[in-house]
Amino acid sequence: MRTRRLVLFVFVLWGLPVFPQFVSGEWVERGEREIVKHRQAEVSFLVFDDQGKIAADAEIRIEQLKHAFTLGFAVHKEFPVDFDPEAEGWRAFNAVSLAPLSSWRQVQPTGPDTLKADTIDQAIRAASALKLEIHWGPLVSADAFDLPEWVVPLRGDALSDAARSYAHKIAMSYRSTVHDADTVEKTIDHDRFAPAALRLLALDLQAAWPTASPSLRYAGALSGRRAFEVVKAMDATLKQRLDTEEFNIEQAFPPRAIAQDRLEPALKRVTRHRHPLTIGSLEIAGSQSIESAVNTETVLRTLFAEPMIKGIFFAGLTADQFVEPSAALFDENGEVTPVLRTADRLFRETWWTNETLTTDDLGRATARVFLGDHRVTATLPDGSSVGVVVRLDDNNESPREILLMPVATENEADQTE
Repeated sequence: MRTRRLVLFVFVLWGLPVFPQFVSGEWVERGEREIVKHRQAEVSFLVFDDQGKIAADAEIRIEQLKHAFTLGFAVHKEFPVDFDPEAEGWRAFNAVSLAPLSSWRQVQPTGPDTLKADTIDQAIRAASALKLEIHWGPLVSADAFDLPEWVVPLRGDALSDAARSYAHKIAMSYRSTVHDADTVEKTIDHDRFAPAALRLLALDLQAAWPTASPSLRYAGALSGRRAFEVVKAMDATLKQRLDTEEFNIEQAFPPRAIAQDRLEPALKRVTRHRHPLTIGSLEIAGSQSIESAVNTETVLRTLFAEPMIKGIFFAGLTADQFVEPSAALFDENGEVTPVLRTADRLFRETWWTNETLTTDDLGRATARVFLGDHRVTATLPDGSSVGVVVRLDDNNESPREILLMPVATENEADQTE
């Protein structure tokens, strides 16, 4: 029996300043408990005044700056010039994927000695200026359609050597600016690369590009018969010890209601090996606006509650970049759609730390915050203050302790000597 139900069903709600939660039920409550457990960390603050004395009744302001969880979109053609990091929708993103631009066919079309990457370089410069994490996309594909024409006839050692040489060239050119890259895609339907070749490629990548964890990319792991084929392929990959550290999934949900009680078991199947998983190309469609919003919340809540999911990239921004136009994040007028508005509400309001605390008589205060970067400001009763940016990447059982103490002015320091 499905447990999802609508909390509110109002078609004019997109014009309102506050947006409701669309789903409820036991799975939502259970998911929130998992989110608290795996996506948050406990922090303990200890505040002193500039003389080193305990500061009771100090106000501590915690403002999240960035999520540790990756949320991005795929760049098509060029980086969007209207990206506004403070605007609704845009502000939810902390990463971009270059997958639509970075296939081997596009980057090295004429031979092994050149790289055709002007659009990629432009996107990297723009994304870097905005401090967005950058993901390259699959370096190599087992599908001939994604390979340069000069590579298609190659087989065996010749193909392996060409792929390794290309991956090394990309690593040397972009490892200082691009955070991560998938290794190979489309190995389920095409057997162009033998396991030995994949193993050598992964080992080379680990050595040349330390931040790029070797990963295989699959399509359709969370719905339909394809899901079982992907699970079988993942099992074979691990059994063959192909040095795969992560998996990357492309997933498109068609315009119909998503059953969470089917989605969650499918997700558990592909994460049961406890290998990190990125949703590298996500489409969430709906037959109407309200269904798009409900589907989006269902998918994002389910994914965020699974601790092995390290990030999500939407497949694009506008309707022409999706299989289903209703999966678009911006409409033809550049306005935020129900899909992105729901994602923005979740990642910038529901799962976003914005809190004020007051220290007790011992100068202490504690809070649970979402993992990521935070600006912490302590204001003491005498008006003095101190601020610091803190990054929390893990949720260890022992709370992290942060000591806050204003710096004494020169005159105050003289008086204490």
